[in-house]
Amino acid sequence: MSVGNIGLLGIGLPIGMALGLAVRATMDKKAKQEGRQLDLEIK
Repeated sequence: MSVGNIGLLGIGLPIGMALGLAVRATMDKKAKQEGRQLDLEIK
C-alpha cells in the first residue's frame, strides 16, 4: 500500500503466506525434535 499500487497486494499476500508456511514447518520440525509437541490425535 505504501507504493501506491493496489495491484501489488495480489502478489504480496501469496508470498507472505508461503513464507509463513515455511517458517511454521521449520518451527514444527524443531519442536518435534526437542520433544515439545503434544500427543494429540483429531478424529
